[in-house]
Amino acid sequence: METRGWKSQLHPGSRQRVTSIFREGLNELEKIAQKYEEWVFTHATSQCDYIWTISRKMCTIKDPSRDMANYITLNQVGTTNEME
Repeated sequence: METRGWKSQLHPGSRQRVTSIFREGLNELEKIAQKYEEWVFTHATSQCDYIWTISRKMCTIKDPSRDMANYITLNQVGTTNEME
């Protein structure tokens, strides 16, 4: 089976379009990150609060499944405590 066949059929500009879509997405993410940082800076009560809030968001972005696991665990604990 020839694996390079599809590559030769791909229009040369297609790869450039894909990378430009990624670039546009990265630009949008950068704008969102700047707005979020500005919001955190405005609302932080201390430098420690500012750093903690930004760090927490970075951990969530790096591993969203971990954050969801913590959320589920906390809800299970809350449910168990409510039943007692």
